[in-house]
Amino acid sequence: NCRFLKKDDRQQGYKIPKKYNYLMGTSVRAMLPNIAYFKELFGEQGFQDFCFEHKIDPDFFAILDNILNLNFCCDLTEEILRKEKQDSVVMNRLSSHAVAPAAHGRLFKYYEQAASPIDRLEAYFSRWKKYQSNMDYTLKRDKDSFCAITLLPKEHMKAFNRATVHEFYPDYLKHFIRKLS
Repeated sequence: NCRFLKKDDRQQGYKIPKKYNYLMGTSVRAMLPNIAYFKELFGEQGFQDFCFEHKIDPDFFAILDNILNLNFCCDLTEEILRKEKQDSVVMNRLSSHAVAPAAHGRLFKYYEQAASPIDRLEAYFSRWKKYQSNMDYTLKRDKDSFCAITLLPKEHMKAFNRATVHEFYPDYLKHFIRKLS
């Protein structure tokens, strides 16, 4: 489900730099917690400067279904980690942003309506593709109070040779899922 853009292709009219336009499986919606945390640390102008430095129009991020590859999210997260210096602090702050209504756009109503934490997780995972296509998941509901979730990186994830992808990102997803439930 990842997309490739041809060399000069645009997405929604926005030119995407080569570094971010292959194996695109991360939606803007999935990056909203990172963006919110970045703006908290560096301000709106800091985010705009970061975007211009990385050759992406900041307005690209107004369309929640736009997608990039994980490199942009990693660049953003690594900048946050340089400032914060403690993975545990970053993990907690990111996952706090991840459960905020603003991190889901119009999809939040489905999570808000869920009758239980497990129902909320089922609602989230039924919309998983609206966030990313970098991992597959299985969700097994054993009882009303327990479920098991397995996340498996897709084959294309091997192309991203970054610690942020293979170490930080899976841990962040675990924190986020715990907070969402």
